[in-house]
Amino acid sequence: MKDPLVQKVRTFLEPRCEIGKPFLLAYSGGPDSKALLYLLLEYRRMLKAEFCLAHVDHGWRAESAIEAEAIAAEAERLQLKLFSCRLKTEGMPERNPEAVAREERFRYFQQVYREINAQGLLLAHQADDQAETILKRLLEGAHPIHWPGIEAEGKMGEMRTLRPLLGVSKKELVRWLEEKGLIPFIDGTNLDPRFLRGRMRSQIIPNLSSQFGKEISHNLCKAADASAEIHAYLVKKVEPHWDKLVSTGSSVRWDLTDVEEPLELRWLLKMWTERQKLQVSYEMLQAIASGLLKRESDKMFPLKSGTIAIDCGNLMYYNS
Repeated sequence: MKDPLVQKVRTFLEPRCEIGKPFLLAYSGGPDSKALLYLLLEYRRMLKAEFCLAHVDHGWRAESAIEAEAIAAEAERLQLKLFSCRLKTEGMPERNPEAVAREERFRYFQQVYREINAQGLLLAHQADDQAETILKRLLEGAHPIHWPGIEAEGKMGEMRTLRPLLGVSKKELVRWLEEKGLIPFIDGTNLDPRFLRGRMRSQIIPNLSSQFGKEISHNLCKAADASAEIHAYLVKKVEPHWDKLVSTGSSVRWDLTDVEEPLELRWLLKMWTERQKLQVSYEMLQAIASGLLKRESDKMFPLKSGTIAIDCGNLMYYNS
């Protein structure tokens, strides 16, 4: 097998493949998912598991219904099982409809995933998607340790998510499709400047690349890789400190006197507040970390859901 893209997908999937359970491929018919589908088909006989397609028609474009019919015909021709639905756009909020549609789309994927007892949801995110995610997080003020971006393997609810193309650029995928004579659907809403993602793709990243005189997507992806390495290091480095967290259901007491590095302490606090689903501002998190390091006593930080208190390097949390 000499095709480098086929080999990349194969190398990614084979160690993650469980015999006897199907994969579910989220399929729009656009360049990315079209490429992933036909890359899978290139070594279908060697793949240890079958795969099914799931298509969601958002109903935002007049031609989307025609595309859904074409996808149904394509699945039949390829002898692949297809699950499809059309979202109800009536009553969808005008503010951030993309987010609402994304939630509905993944709710449907989860329904199908459960129905077929899938071993993983295959998603066709590629390197340009990763770059957009990193730039967005950077501009939103996220700390560098929270730049890992899109995970190649992760979880979404009960679904295991797999992204074999995360290290492949859009240009590579488009070139591969052209070489194979495959014509994808082009969804103009992906470049619509009314949506942030559309502005990122059609304006912001191209303009930044033009100003720098080189493509910036690759360097943004390198930043994501570096962040992931730091994240993995911190997970291992601070693991002993989790053992000192004592929860009684309505309250938490955590001895953090052994944590001396500010970066490690802030990371621990960030991870704990996220796990507890506590809404803590960046400024408050910094103040809590500073107070713990300085061994301040009897300081209270009220939240909507309760109160965080610190005392001589110990953290307490009480539910409202």
